[in-house]
Amino acid sequence: MFADFGTYHHTTIRGSEKARARFKVLFTEAIADLPFSRDDKLKILDIGCGLGFLSCTCAEYYPHAMITGFDTFEHASLKNSSLAKAKNNVKILGFSEREVSEAELLSVGLPQREIRSFRLKSRF
Repeated sequence: MFADFGTYHHTTIRGSEKARARFKVLFTEAIADLPFSRDDKLKILDIGCGLGFLSCTCAEYYPHAMITGFDTFEHASLKNSSLAKAKNNVKILGFSEREVSEAELLSVGLPQREIRSFRLKSRF
């Protein structure tokens, strides 16, 4: 079974898979340059996580990090995306032991006036 991170706008499934392979290399190189150890117990917030591709890339690179993925899945371009699919990707890739129950966005310490209509959807 493979994780399903969807198809990017104006591309094919294969094109999206090729793009993600390149993005993963570039993103991993970028986070490797950050002043953190791979063993640090970081707290990472992925706003607009979609189906969790970058969240899972961070979870792979930082095995002790708590990653909070946030998405409303309300935009028309995300019609085939859902929290259930994102959680399934986390499970398929072996990060489900790091999953935590849903919580309000206020729990990450943002002032209420800046929240508007967003809600935290999942943590892992």
